[in-house]
Amino acid sequence: MAIRFLDEVEEEPKAGKVVFLDKEDPSLAKIGAGFVTDIAISEASRFGGAATGAAIGTAIAPGVGTAIGGAIGYIVGGLGGGAAGSITRQRIIDPEAEIDQGQLVADSLINLIPGVGVGKSVVKGIASQAAIGAGISGGAEVIESVVNKQELPTLEDLTKAGITGAALGTGLGITGKAFEKAYTKFAGMPTRDFTEAFRKGDPDARLIGDAVEKTSRDFSDEVAKRYQDIGISIREKYDDEFIRAKLLQDISAGGQLKTEGGKLKVTSDETDYYLQRRLAEGKIDSKLQRVEDEINLDSAFLLNKSDEIGKTPAELSKGINDYLYAKHAVDYNKANRLKFGGDGAAGISTNEAKTIINKFEKSGLDKSLDFSINNRKQLSREILDTIEEGGLISTKDADRLRTEFPDYVPLNRMMETDDVADASNILISSSTRYETLASGVRRAFGSKREVSDITQNIVDNLAGAVRRAEVNKANQSFVKLLMANKKQAKDLGIRVRKPNIVGTRVVKDMSDEAQLARSLGQKPKSLKVPIYEKANENILTVFLDGKRRFLEFDDPTLARTFKGSDKRELGTILKGLYGMNRFLGGMYTRLSPEFVIPNLFRDRSEALVNNLAKMKGLQAVKTLNPIQDMRVIRRNLFGAITSDTPQKQELDRLYKQFKEDGGSTGGLGLDTVKDIEKRMDELSKNLRMPTQKKVKALNDLINNINEIVEDSTRFGTYRQGLADGMTRDQAAFAARNSSFDPKLKGREGDTLKALYLFSNPAIQGAKNFLRSMKNPKTRYTVAGGLVAVTTALDKYNSMIDENYREKIPKWKIDKHLTIVKGVNEDGSLDYFSIPIGYSMVPFKMAADLTQRIARQDKELDNVKEVAASFGQAVIDSYNPMGGSPVPTILRPMTELAQNKDGLGRDIRPSWLETKNISATEQIFPWTADTQGGELAMSLADQLKDMGYEVSPENLLYLYQTYTGGPGQTVKRLLDLTSKLYNNEPVNRSDFPIARRFYGRTFTDVFEKRTGDRAIIENLEKQENTDSAKASRIAYGIIKKYDAASDADKPFVLNELLSQPEANEAVEKRVLRKLEDRAKGLTSIDKQAKNLTVAKRAEYYSEKLKTLPEDKKLLYIQDQIQKGVMTPRVLDIIRDTEQFRKFFGR
Repeated sequence: MAIRFLDEVEEEPKAGKVVFLDKEDPSLAKIGAGFVTDIAISEASRFGGAATGAAIGTAIAPGVGTAIGGAIGYIVGGLGGGAAGSITRQRIIDPEAEIDQGQLVADSLINLIPGVGVGKSVVKGIASQAAIGAGISGGAEVIESVVNKQELPTLEDLTKAGITGAALGTGLGITGKAFEKAYTKFAGMPTRDFTEAFRKGDPDARLIGDAVEKTSRDFSDEVAKRYQDIGISIREKYDDEFIRAKLLQDISAGGQLKTEGGKLKVTSDETDYYLQRRLAEGKIDSKLQRVEDEINLDSAFLLNKSDEIGKTPAELSKGINDYLYAKHAVDYNKANRLKFGGDGAAGISTNEAKTIINKFEKSGLDKSLDFSINNRKQLSREILDTIEEGGLISTKDADRLRTEFPDYVPLNRMMETDDVADASNILISSSTRYETLASGVRRAFGSKREVSDITQNIVDNLAGAVRRAEVNKANQSFVKLLMANKKQAKDLGIRVRKPNIVGTRVVKDMSDEAQLARSLGQKPKSLKVPIYEKANENILTVFLDGKRRFLEFDDPTLARTFKGSDKRELGTILKGLYGMNRFLGGMYTRLSPEFVIPNLFRDRSEALVNNLAKMKGLQAVKTLNPIQDMRVIRRNLFGAITSDTPQKQELDRLYKQFKEDGGSTGGLGLDTVKDIEKRMDELSKNLRMPTQKKVKALNDLINNINEIVEDSTRFGTYRQGLADGMTRDQAAFAARNSSFDPKLKGREGDTLKALYLFSNPAIQGAKNFLRSMKNPKTRYTVAGGLVAVTTALDKYNSMIDENYREKIPKWKIDKHLTIVKGVNEDGSLDYFSIPIGYSMVPFKMAADLTQRIARQDKELDNVKEVAASFGQAVIDSYNPMGGSPVPTILRPMTELAQNKDGLGRDIRPSWLETKNISATEQIFPWTADTQGGELAMSLADQLKDMGYEVSPENLLYLYQTYTGGPGQTVKRLLDLTSKLYNNEPVNRSDFPIARRFYGRTFTDVFEKRTGDRAIIENLEKQENTDSAKASRIAYGIIKKYDAASDADKPFVLNELLSQPEANEAVEKRVLRKLEDRAKGLTSIDKQAKNLTVAKRAEYYSEKLKTLPEDKKLLYIQDQIQKGVMTPRVLDIIRDTEQFRKFFGR
């Protein structure tokens, strides 16, 4: 029960009187919120409606239409927004109350009056609403409520504002006359009278009230649709260019994807357009990869035969092409003699062709080179097979062409048909990415021009046929979907129809009968054949059994989605950034040995979660083991091990099927159609210069290794999906979505990638993972599993070292499953860590926090820090920009300026940043201990001589950033080699790749993470460059001294201190280090000892604040015994508040 003092409210208790309010009555805050929301909705709606209406009017009739449309839009938007605002306000103030129709109508009409709107009655409304519910407790007399006293505007008020009854009728969907007749009864009356009449069923009140409510609903629906459209547009640009097509379907891939409100019911894979469209690119790549493999086999065959025959591979390849050309020319010339007006339609005469054939066969080359001949003929036959399978040509026409041209090879990249078929072709003016505008079959005219390289013609024609066919098959599935949902298709404004005839064309009859008639002196009649309309921007062309059909869309946006015509070319600057990022991407991933293997574990962990949402738990868990899948892929890519068992043969068959079904993202792995065409254009070079294979052998090896790792997760998912009862296409789709699908991106995906290197993996990976986590079964299984795993790891690791979280880098614990293996003598830890998927990191952190909270971990007391850490993890995992809005290629420069790398670590020693020393000495002491560090220091010295001072750490950071994985691997191999050469101790974390799993902590890192080092570093004094240099040299001497045997240590120390660079400052540091070690001083103790007395006292004052009460005395005694807390320091500390507060008791 609340207490309120009421002041200056008419007919209510006097000022200062206490009244009790029922707890369910609206608060002043609620009332205020309701009115503010009302104003916002109402005001925005008027001008938004006017703008929309003006735009529509302009489209219909610029000028007059703009003015009329704007006026109508203002009325409709004002009425709808006023009503929507009124309903929203009433719901906020009292969610349980019935809508007050009088207020609703008044607010709608008042909202139309310029300069007034709902603001006119806000103050009055708030005052009256504030007193509602005021009363006397205990069943006493209830004070009469000040119910709203608003009045409906009169017709005169509306007319003065330029609003007529006709306009209002139009806005409400009724006639102006009907509105004026009904409204006249209530104009100027209190709104409560209208409400009462409405509730009693008055027909006039009902007419107006119902119309206003409907306008409100229509307005709210339109606003929701606009926001939805904005969301869809964003996703279409940066996430999934097929999203609009997906949203039309109720499900996809057998229910792996579901769309609430999808109007087209998918009944099978054949009617699942989104499924077929997504898989099409994978199927294209798989088929083109096989073409490349065949050409490479051809190339290897010729290379082996060249020594035997005594000709170069290029000469042998040309001879085969000439032979195939001649074989086809004989049939071609015969079929086109009359059209061409004589012999030689193929570009050479029949006699020339037969001469080439006879010479080739007499030399026996047709037998010795039969592998290459048959290989190229088979690829040539596949051109016709492919377009027939894709429905681009009928089986009848395909069989006719096979009979007429049994030795067909493509001449000048075209196939042949007759005049009539060519004349019937629709005139084509453009091409789009996801539309097949032509079958690839063209009329033969014949030519004397020299035919280009036959093999390249075969490759180009087959590559084009593959793309046309797969694109057309995907579009055929959409036709089938529409045919199965005819009513819904009509509602969506999508029609399937034949092209319209727009004219006729007179052509010469070139049939055999007509040619015979001409030879007898007769004149056969010309033929009139139809010319069909062009396919405009709202029409998608599809071939069904060789017949062209149009898919016509009322919505041009939807048409562009299906045609793929919205993609824009990158500008010059973005193209440059895109190229640099592709290079960097390869350096960080494909060419980085230290990325490939750890990424296998990341992919598998995410695939487990994604597969749990698609299949039974047991099948999903089986995808965790990559060994068998990797062996199968290795066997098929390298052919090193034969499939000598039925099980292996079955797995090999499944792998081939997996590739054919489009489940792989390996293969060519190219981003655009132009990339594929470029790759195909270069294939015949292997036949002319097979020795180039040796140059690309390393690149092929790298590609194959990456494919083994990348596709193993997808192949495992494909196998388990089939075992779970999925169809082939559904299993392939599950494979593609098992982690990150690189073939899926938005229309502006290339723009995003040009700016941010790993934007698409972040978007696609996070989307798949979060979608899977929406599944309750998956969510509870994963959450429970993560809590169990993190609890077990935490308990186990804490038993070995309770401070393990402070010693192991936080990012290692958060982004890995980390297991402590043991504690070393110096307190450092050896540990093993398994990477998890990036999208899983926040969930793993949440599980870890949950179990720590459950056991009341005191380290979680800093709620702000924990929340910030978790928030940063969410940003890092799901942000396409990678945690920074700075473009990737420029990010190293900003990180150098901030002295923080991507993980928040110092690039240069932060305690030297403010010191007046040379940049060449701004390095960590251990940097000089590595081969890469020595090279960086040498380069920094050379740059200094040239007048450019730079820290060696900066040079190292730039090298590691811009050379990616290969650069860092080379650096680490140099460091490892140096250690082995100098007989220095090495551990597993020194080895590339192994270091991604094995780690060792350092005591100084632990001390820094506890916060002690930060206090010292802020107070530490390093006055100049010489001081920093002396520290580095002393560090090196101590390291060499430690490496010597006990017997040799004195001699080694004497020799090292006798060197010219070991000056007095260096000697002092070395001797002090040895003394401190004997006393048992830690690195923090040593740094504290180097401070002045005053600064040391200041440090202890800060340190004592952080210690528990029972630890303070022991700590002080320890520091006194070590000689760090001297009497002079104690004298200063005694006067501090912390000291008096503790010891004064």
